[in-house]
Amino acid sequence: MTVNKAPRIEEVARIAGVSTATVSRCLNNPDSVRASTRLTVEAAIKETGYTPHFGGRALAMNRTHTIGAVIPTMENAIFARGLQAVQERLSDSGTTLLLACSSYDPEREASQIRTLIQRGVDGLLLIGEARPESSYELLKMRNIPVVLVWCNGETTDHLCIGFDNREAARRMALAVCDYGHRDIAMVAGITSWNDRAARRVEGVREALESVGLTLDETNLIEADYTLEAGAQALRKLMNGSNRPTAVICG
Repeated sequence: MTVNKAPRIEEVARIAGVSTATVSRCLNNPDSVRASTRLTVEAAIKETGYTPHFGGRALAMNRTHTIGAVIPTMENAIFARGLQAVQERLSDSGTTLLLACSSYDPEREASQIRTLIQRGVDGLLLIGEARPESSYELLKMRNIPVVLVWCNGETTDHLCIGFDNREAARRMALAVCDYGHRDIAMVAGITSWNDRAARRVEGVREALESVGLTLDETNLIEADYTLEAGAQALRKLMNGSNRPTAVICG
């Protein structure tokens, strides 16, 4: 069996009639090369099927042009749409997105953060603020920039892009109260290591307390983000002794 060897940069340079340094500049800094030369080199690259060695380029430039993202789940369309927007913007700048999923497990997320750092990502995108301090310490030690999304930076000094989950839930609960409801329950996400779910519960509690109501253990159920878990939680509330007239869902 014949094994075709991967084309080398020297072959591209020979066909284009330029030096290997010129080929390298065309790939890494095309604006520094005359347009006619760049077109000749691009034609030679297309003819040979040459692709730069990723590790070599990363070592030479001290950058990999990759960004890592760890999301809680791939089943939620909200995360999918958000990452689609991130991918489109990164693609415009020639940056690749590497994706991992933690399943709402902080230890798994920490492992994925370490793996992405080992892959040489230039930065990380993480969901929410709640995670072990050791993860933040590792990012700081390795000097990895991080952006937190779906949150507003209530408990961290890191760069955050998102919204106020507490205030959103508070306004929603007040709107429910304005409709005249007084027997109000809530189906929330699991609040452990999920600051978004925890803030929403806090917001609903604040709103109800402001009008003399409470959100206690009998009318608050935490559930996984699945249709089955939501249905089971609602069934439990509606079959209980203190049946609500309105249910706020997270």
